[in-house]
Amino acid sequence: MKLSEIFSQLTYGELKQLNVGGYELGSIESKDYREIVNHINLALSSLYTKFPLKESSLLLRTKKGRINYELSNQYALTVNPVDGHIVDSLTNPFTSDILRIGKVYGVSGLELPVNDPAADFPVMLASYNTLRLPWVASDEYVDGTELMVEYRAKPAWIAVPNPATNLDLTKDVPIPDMFMEPLLVYVEYRIHKAKGGQDGLAQAAMAKQNYEAMCAELLAQNVLNSSNAVTNTKLELNGWNI
Repeated sequence: MKLSEIFSQLTYGELKQLNVGGYELGSIESKDYREIVNHINLALSSLYTKFPLKESSLLLRTKKGRINYELSNQYALTVNPVDGHIVDSLTNPFTSDILRIGKVYGVSGLELPVNDPAADFPVMLASYNTLRLPWVASDEYVDGTELMVEYRAKPAWIAVPNPATNLDLTKDVPIPDMFMEPLLVYVEYRIHKAKGGQDGLAQAAMAKQNYEAMCAELLAQNVLNSSNAVTNTKLELNGWNI
């Protein structure tokens, strides 16, 4: 959907009663672009976290004696060729776009158990972007073993130029049409929360409740058909068997 569509829906819908919505002028004013776009970006992040709207993967090369692996671009080989453990390239660099780690596979395609300490090759989640691999410390470990890590990825945020009047309203916002309404309601929630005061916080709480209810309904309806509609950039791997 176009950014202009989202702005129009906010003007005549969720933000109709607020000056920032630009109802009397027929559109949101450029002076309010940064505020509105900031809330849209946060809405995108929330929806991408809740739903598999964008999935990606990376190749992790383990090192003997190293148990914890932070999946940050400071450990990508293109940035840190000496001590890095994320295999990327200059044409496809790793950008630290992890929202949440999903599945982990050996290169043979065998899925490794996550957060199961009793498994033969357990993969523990030390944080949202850090893996702990206790078996790397074992005598049987082969240095340079590679794993494929699938994860839910961050959306591309919308940047507002300076001056804001140069914002491209025809820009495509990376969200399916069925997520338009929860996105608008999330923006409404953020606007009222920022306004503050008893009335603002009460309206923010109501909007947040509506947002969560809409998301729950979309999850129950399985609108993405078990991720068949997501962007998937799974790597093709060869080598290590587990």
